[in-house]
Amino acid sequence: MNAAPCIRVNTAPQGQRSTRLVKVGISGIAASIIDVAVLIVLVEQLEMLAPGAAFIGAISGAGVNFIINKYWAFDRHTRSGFHQLITFALVAIVTALLVAIGVHLFATVLGASYLVAKAIAATLTFLIWGYPAQAKFVFPPKPVTIKNASSLATLTTTLKLSSLQTKGNTMSTIPNHSTNLPTNCSDRPIDLSVIVPAFNEEERIGPTLADLDNVLAAMSIRYQILVVDDGSSDGTAALVTRMARKRQSIHLMRTFPNRGKGHAVRVGMLAAAGAVRLMSDADGSMPASEIGKLYQPVAGGKKDIVLGSRWAGNHHRNSDQPIWRRLWSRTCNYFIQRTVVAGVADTQCGFKAFSASAATALFSRATINGWAFDLEILALASRLGYSMAEVPVEWTDDERSKINPIQDFIKVIREWITIRKNLSRDVYQLREAGGQPMKALS
Repeated sequence: MNAAPCIRVNTAPQGQRSTRLVKVGISGIAASIIDVAVLIVLVEQLEMLAPGAAFIGAISGAGVNFIINKYWAFDRHTRSGFHQLITFALVAIVTALLVAIGVHLFATVLGASYLVAKAIAATLTFLIWGYPAQAKFVFPPKPVTIKNASSLATLTTTLKLSSLQTKGNTMSTIPNHSTNLPTNCSDRPIDLSVIVPAFNEEERIGPTLADLDNVLAAMSIRYQILVVDDGSSDGTAALVTRMARKRQSIHLMRTFPNRGKGHAVRVGMLAAAGAVRLMSDADGSMPASEIGKLYQPVAGGKKDIVLGSRWAGNHHRNSDQPIWRRLWSRTCNYFIQRTVVAGVADTQCGFKAFSASAATALFSRATINGWAFDLEILALASRLGYSMAEVPVEWTDDERSKINPIQDFIKVIREWITIRKNLSRDVYQLREAGGQPMKALS
């Protein structure tokens, strides 16, 4: 099977880097207080030489720094505790030596007081060595892993990330991205990849996956079902793994920590290998029998993108949404139609199909991790000239919906504002691709 093409994907949650810097800064202040307190006691009370006292103080502060960083500033699940502790100790020893050398240089050679020398040496060491070493070696982000549950072997997708700053927005490149996901027909190209984002869906995802696999098997196409577990804390991953032992086309990709539905769909779309890539919600509100309506126009080359719609044409609902859900949906759509994506009746339906080329071009540019990721993708699609169509689909409301009407509406508005800013500043590099960043913005 051919490997997936070179792609871009923003794997870091929005604001995570700035938040981490603030946390690490607070951790550093706490560690410095301990460090300096030990230094003062050793120099002024015990009359120890400044370089040796600086070394002991740095080690003491490093212990505090490790605890705060491990359980607060960074993801505690990145490595096993012992391995992490040993790596941190090595980094701390090098840090302490560099600080001691710096104190000697500034205090002895340049004549600064030992406290001033300590402050200068500690700051420079933190910026040049301490923070970069901790972020890279001690607390690295956990790699995305793909599990082929049929053999229970874990295949690691290596993400060689190089930061790309784009007008205030951070994106990442993945020069080599190969998934090698087995399918029901792994010796030939894949016709369809179905991406199912999941977060704590243990109670609902089982029937959904079974229905998907049964329907797709009857379609006589080559397919894969890729479940992207977005940092679930329940038994979602274990359930999917058990199902995949019996159903060869189901595969699991796990990401940590939880970042949002937009991130999960983006990772799945860019890891998939299908000529057509379809997203479907884990709750099964859109039955798998509707897949053909979306798959056929894209597979036949008639459309680049086909959207399932609960509001277009002769749609059919097996149950009515609560009135607050309808108001929430239509209010969002009112703003969306007039500001970001015109002409789409249902932007938020979790049933969308993309050609492989459209999926790669759109999701490689995407940055939104939350509910409004659909808006971003459709806004990009319209501005890049991809052909789209809406088709009515059968739909059933799930009373266990996780939508919080007030909290999620506020999040959507925030993300909507971010999308507008990104479009106006051409963060998505649409001009370079021949697109129209400002098209239909107001």
